[in-house]
Amino acid sequence: MTPSLLIQKYKRESGLILLGSIVLMRLAFSNSFPFVYPDTGTYIRSGFELIPPIDRPIFYGLLIRLLSFSTTLWNVVLFQSLMTAYLIYLIFRTFIYSKLFKFYYLFVLTILSITTGISFNASMLTPDIFTPCLFLSIFILGSVNEIHPGHKFTLSLIFILSLLTHHSHVLIFVLSASIMYLLFHIYKYFRIQNYFKIIGLFVLSLVTTVLTNYSLTHKWTISQGAHAFLLNKLHENELLVPFLTKNCLGSPNYLCSLKDSLPWDLIWDSKSPVTNSGDWNLHKSEDERLIKAIIISPEFGSLFLLKSIQQSLKQFFKFNTGDAPSGDMTIPPLIEIRNNMPSERKEFLATLQINKQLDFRILNAIQAIVVYLSFCILLLPFVWKEFDWDIRLKQGILLLLIFSSCNAFVCSTFSIVLDRYQSRIVWLFPLFASIVLFKIGSKYWTLLTSRKFKQELSSLENGSE
Repeated sequence: MTPSLLIQKYKRESGLILLGSIVLMRLAFSNSFPFVYPDTGTYIRSGFELIPPIDRPIFYGLLIRLLSFSTTLWNVVLFQSLMTAYLIYLIFRTFIYSKLFKFYYLFVLTILSITTGISFNASMLTPDIFTPCLFLSIFILGSVNEIHPGHKFTLSLIFILSLLTHHSHVLIFVLSASIMYLLFHIYKYFRIQNYFKIIGLFVLSLVTTVLTNYSLTHKWTISQGAHAFLLNKLHENELLVPFLTKNCLGSPNYLCSLKDSLPWDLIWDSKSPVTNSGDWNLHKSEDERLIKAIIISPEFGSLFLLKSIQQSLKQFFKFNTGDAPSGDMTIPPLIEIRNNMPSERKEFLATLQINKQLDFRILNAIQAIVVYLSFCILLLPFVWKEFDWDIRLKQGILLLLIFSSCNAFVCSTFSIVLDRYQSRIVWLFPLFASIVLFKIGSKYWTLLTSRKFKQELSSLENGSE
């Protein structure tokens, strides 16, 4: 292919992906502004002040600063939508060979935007959209060999960026990768060379995190507040106080004298002895020893595991979209928008979110139907043996189930059961279901047209006789 034809091809592909990204921004346009969460304020502030938050990475804040040009947050959701549309484009290119590719690509994006939370997540100023992007980049890098080097490089960057933007992504990847490695040895499902390349990128992301944190805080660390979240989870599961009651005499802890007056929330409550000093690491060594003692305890450790499994199941099926709070919850992002992008303040104050005019009940009802139907459709490649299924499609469905389960486990175990955590990835099930339906439809259309052709040929032969 000549250089001019290549340029025209890339222009057409870029235009298609750009159009797809605009479709994915549907709800941002409807809201008249990107959606915000209380955490959005922390991300903006960390990026502009260059101070890593104690409870999350700084990289999403840096991304906001870089993309916004200190002018507009629309650039951030445009980038998120472009990234998502690009990954879906590569997924479709892997499985769909048809003259109707462009139509089907935009058609599926439109249906997903109308019936699932993909548009909401792409339009939200949090790193939630990077969770499904992490999965899609893992799948394409690990299961698809025939990729252009330029796409491989871009996918590698997306994979690393997805890991950098949230600590939960690191845990989800480690758990998913461990299960994938076992499956490789048992079922020979994955290419081991690709697997180790992905592990290499993972190590690079960890090194980037540690070096960045050291350059900004002079501390060699990945996460400063992980112990506080886990201790809070043990308290929420009603394991902390009973353990302290049983063991304070033998192994005293600073929480022993306060165990009967601990607030329900050990992280955000101003009366919490764990964080009220402002330094979450003040008692870090004691907290870590206490956490270890609870988890390795036969009595309390087994209870913690049981509750984690129960909450993971609950989280897996809890995926309503539209968690865009209003009222006092929007004050932190409002303050940071006013301080760092004052020209956006009026536009932000005029949004449906701020004025409490959002209603996602119909969308959530439709999404529930679409997702559960997708679960049924995704069973077909495993039970319909007569159909010639692409092995990579079966790999993708299996990986999606593993990844979604790990997402539910990590989020419910180290945080709380929240719709937002699962809704950020649940639209991947309808995405893969659309590929299954296309495979079935194209197969039967081919059979139908070939049968008609044979009938017409036969009638012509009969007529000539």
